[in-house]
Amino acid sequence: MGIKIVLNSSFDSIDSICVAVSWDIQYAQQHIGLLFIDADSQPQLLHLSGHYQLKKESPDVSYSWIDIALDPINKLHLATVCELIFALNPNGVPYSLCSDGASFSEQGFFIAEEDYAGMTCATFVINVFHSQGFLIVDSGKWPVRENDIIWQEKILEILDKYLKDKDYIDAQKQRIKQGGVARFRPEEVAVAAALSNPPHGLDILEEPAKELLISIIKHTEAMAK
Repeated sequence: MGIKIVLNSSFDSIDSICVAVSWDIQYAQQHIGLLFIDADSQPQLLHLSGHYQLKKESPDVSYSWIDIALDPINKLHLATVCELIFALNPNGVPYSLCSDGASFSEQGFFIAEEDYAGMTCATFVINVFHSQGFLIVDSGKWPVRENDIIWQEKILEILDKYLKDKDYIDAQKQRIKQGGVARFRPEEVAVAAALSNPPHGLDILEEPAKELLISIIKHTEAMAK
């Protein structure tokens, strides 16, 4: 497949930027962010960890990184964009199961075209790429899967418990009911960023994404022993 995966959490050979994926053993949940080298030559992880929780922080050893299919100049450019997005959005980025109506401008500002528009950790990464014209996924070739709806309902239960925002939760539920919401899984987005000749539909990504997730889970479990 031509995908470079580093499972030993070494950041020494990162070429400006890559995608980083982790596996939470306790919650059986994967997560994705953008791992880049800042102006001080230090690795930084930019990711959306929750509702309005846009973070830039030093990555820990739980992350595995995957090289992306951009040339060195565009990688450097995208790393700069990561710095801009963090700086230009001090209030964070809202979380939403459906990313319709949510995007970043080319300059790095978050744009919400409708109420309660937002992103997941995975669609955050997609939108960073797409804001610069690097179209890695074809959302028109992304079906709504039954097990994704189950996952979305589980996430809504968690959000309802901690946010206590009825209008926000109702808006999320309404989006799911209106024909369903396609879920972009972290490992699928990672593979989409790694493969050449984008944008990619789910049909191309599903199998290599499963293989990637298995590798990351095994790596994480081995580290935990």
